[in-house]
Amino acid sequence: MHATTHYSVVDRVAHKAAWVSLKPVTGRQHQLRAHMALIGHPIIGDNKYAGDKVLPDSGIEPKLNLHARRLVIPHPVDGHAIDVTAPLPEHMRRTWALLGLDADRFDADHDG
Repeated sequence: MHATTHYSVVDRVAHKAAWVSLKPVTGRQHQLRAHMALIGHPIIGDNKYAGDKVLPDSGIEPKLNLHARRLVIPHPVDGHAIDVTAPLPEHMRRTWALLGLDADRFDADHDG
């Protein structure tokens, strides 16, 4: 089956890690996780797609660092956009801090 994901790099840590914005066009199971692994950049903490092998001995918690930060869907009745933004979970905030990334840098209203 065909699956499409758009992505962009928000920030990077040398040549070791990157904060990536992923936007699925289709909706296949594990799509984002599989696509990142396919291009050689599995998501930190993803034990299904070798992301648990990323940055060993770094002090990063062995939890999946994937989060639906923003979701925009049409309202089922009137079609107006429902736009929901959620903060990063604490384990991801700790990962960002450990890597020196600013978790508040990304503006959820940014389409990047």
